[in-house]
Amino acid sequence: MQNKKLITLVLPTFNEEENVEPIYLKLKEVLHPFLNKYEFHFIFIDNASEDSTLIKLKKLAWKEENLKIIVTRMQGWQLDTFKESYEHKKNKGISLFKKNFLESKN
Repeated sequence: MQNKKLITLVLPTFNEEENVEPIYLKLKEVLHPFLNKYEFHFIFIDNASEDSTLIKLKKLAWKEENLKIIVTRMQGWQLDTFKESYEHKKNKGISLFKKNFLESKN
């Protein structure tokens, strides 16, 4: 049996109710060809969203065992601190997404 390397993707959110599920599903689709070598975990960090982002994330996490949620009560939480402190013996990499999922049309 082959030991897969673990890669964790960290995605911050703030008022992304319309985007959290589509981005998660798209990432799963894009990463699917690599599942033979890697195990992927997703950590969504909700930065005090004022919409239903957290509710949508909880619904996703209920169905997906590789998806976890961290809830902060303040906006602008320092994600670099999380990245530096996150350690896991199997983890071979962490990808940190710092941009909003929606791009400004301006």
